[in-house]
Amino acid sequence: MRTGVTQLLSDDALQVASQHVERSLGLHFPEPRYAELERALVCATNELDLSGPEALVGRLGADRLSQREIEVLAGQLTIGETHFFRDRPVFDTLENEFLPPLIASRRQSQPYLRIWSAACCTGEEAYSLAILLHRLIPDWHDWNITILATDINPVFLDRAASGRYRPWSFRSTPDWLQAEYFRPGPDDTVDLLPEIRRMVTFSYLNLVDATYPSPATNTNAMDLIMCRNVLMYFAPDRARVVVRKLVNSLVEGGCLLLSACEASTGLFEGLPVERTPAGFAYCRATPTPPALASPRLRESRARSRPPRADQEGALSRTQIVFKALLAKEASHPAIQDEQVDGEAGAAYERASCLYSEGHYPDAIRELQAVDDRDELSLAALVLAARACANAGELEQALSWCVEAIMRDRADPAPHLLQASVLQELGRDAEAVSALRRCLYLDANRVLAHFNLGNLALRKSDRKTAAKHFRHARDVLASCPTDSVIPDSGGLTAGRLDQLIVSLLKGLERDAA
Repeated sequence: MRTGVTQLLSDDALQVASQHVERSLGLHFPEPRYAELERALVCATNELDLSGPEALVGRLGADRLSQREIEVLAGQLTIGETHFFRDRPVFDTLENEFLPPLIASRRQSQPYLRIWSAACCTGEEAYSLAILLHRLIPDWHDWNITILATDINPVFLDRAASGRYRPWSFRSTPDWLQAEYFRPGPDDTVDLLPEIRRMVTFSYLNLVDATYPSPATNTNAMDLIMCRNVLMYFAPDRARVVVRKLVNSLVEGGCLLLSACEASTGLFEGLPVERTPAGFAYCRATPTPPALASPRLRESRARSRPPRADQEGALSRTQIVFKALLAKEASHPAIQDEQVDGEAGAAYERASCLYSEGHYPDAIRELQAVDDRDELSLAALVLAARACANAGELEQALSWCVEAIMRDRADPAPHLLQASVLQELGRDAEAVSALRRCLYLDANRVLAHFNLGNLALRKSDRKTAAKHFRHARDVLASCPTDSVIPDSGGLTAGRLDQLIVSLLKGLERDAA
């Protein structure tokens, strides 16, 4: 029981709120932080114009919060404290040790980089990464550079997308930063150069959701993930789940960087981590050896071994027990669970287990080992393409997409996935063609409209981008707000509509 303060909510009510905030947002508010939680609930109540904080707690306890209510509450519970090039040793390590060999290697093969600033707040970290790459790669225009910045707070995301900052964001930064990369704005603000601002894509993402890693949310095959100063606010079990999902979002050789103050050994559950001047770093090496695979996978392999003579006929058919595009990938109705005989079915089941646990290279090898690829189902071909995309093997992913399309030309899902892979390869014109084929097969495929808008935006074709975004909103108008968009990795119609509204506002702001 708190003493010495005026309580608007009972400790029982705050306990209910704490439990549901942790479940929906991952944020941990034990009893010593009840006063902080209460202040956030009161502020959110006022912003939402509810009758009182009790009403908000009641909606929380009944799991009846709308997406906007969740976002408003998240905005009150999260802290927007950051600045450009925060923790200089982090960026020194990236500039001098991690990025140069990666850039040199990619320059000899495919000139691309994929970086994710998770829990990006108001964008200073993501833009610092963009500026760093701009200085390290003189011919950056010829590269396919992805810098994804995500956060749960839509107010932060809107401020970040504007690229406008006040002096407080530049404390402890070198003089050249503002001189070279910013221009004066109104009321003692400065505006980031548009060419740097366009290097970063801002998007809503709740780290406790199941929407990543996935090509649909562009959270797959990352070379570097920065997730700093956020997991300290999570309950330990939630933080461990988030770390595992972030690890699964890396390519082999990719690096996850956490701040030194939050990366306890327990978060990595036995994964090898290194303490550096930049904080705690985990670099994803080779796939998990079969001996370390999960019990579910070992059980799957045991079931799929050839039967002994006295067991002949006991394993008549292999039942595929995973969704065609897996639990975290919303399935298109044309790709259904199948009963598949023999080697192909057993390989698909094992690959599904491996994929769901983030072992993408192993999943690929299981499907590649099938002697007759014609025996693989459409779902297996799509799974192979997704696994390759998540592992950063984009050319292989493209090959599997083509096989899936040849298997069933009338299914729009492989065309949509093919477009995502082509976009990651920087082959935007081909990606546009794939998206148009997808829409020919299904004119209401909302992600195809949305991705066409994003591709137009990359070319600074604001008029075409706005047209496609409005088409997407027209389709979404007929969808329940809580319905999951096909092939989106769990994104709801309401959330996608809000993302599009934010993008359209940005286009209007740029035109002004």
